[in-house]
Amino acid sequence: MWKKLLVNVFKVLLLFLIPFLFELVGMNIGGPMGVRYEYSPNFNPKFLGLPLLVWLFWGIFIFTGFVTTNAIFQNIFKPGLGFFSESHFFLYPLFDAMFVTSFDVFIDPFSVKLGLWKWLNFNDGYFGVPVGNFIGWFVIVFTTSLFVRLIDMKSDRIISNLVIPKIPLYSAVVVLLFLKTMVTVDIDCALMGLLYSLPLIVLDIYSKYLMFSSLNI
Repeated sequence: MWKKLLVNVFKVLLLFLIPFLFELVGMNIGGPMGVRYEYSPNFNPKFLGLPLLVWLFWGIFIFTGFVTTNAIFQNIFKPGLGFFSESHFFLYPLFDAMFVTSFDVFIDPFSVKLGLWKWLNFNDGYFGVPVGNFIGWFVIVFTTSLFVRLIDMKSDRIISNLVIPKIPLYSAVVVLLFLKTMVTVDIDCALMGLLYSLPLIVLDIYSKYLMFSSLNI
């Protein structure tokens, strides 16, 4: 019992620890393509330079990616791949990374616009955000998911058996981010983010449709 509890606590800690370590590297050394950034002095409270709110949202967004990916593999791909099939293990972190990175297509432009952080050696890119930043997000989420899901697969599979929300949670988050981006930045940025997210929204909504269809049979 205690062993299972400790393993699960460790998995939760990894959701926050791995992104935090990547953040420290990005702030002090630089991320992909050498881009560096710093958070606003007013974006508090912080721990070792990282705002605690950012730390919290890393965990929330990755968790959202987990439950969305699980729903897709449970309801859409199950006949062909099998839910959490070990032979297709790397597809799960890949999908997690795609889902969570799509959030940043909205988050970074309006966060820069609001002055929550700034880039130190960069003058161009996607609405004021370097492309390397999105590569960084993908790497962070993929790495975090890979470690957490690997431990999960070797233990009691709490992550792989997470309760799947009855609503399309991913799509709901995208809608909120779309509205925030449209108000804070402009409609072009919001539509670009929506365009990137659209295939993932379709998968998210379709997985929920299949879930409810199976319950009605």
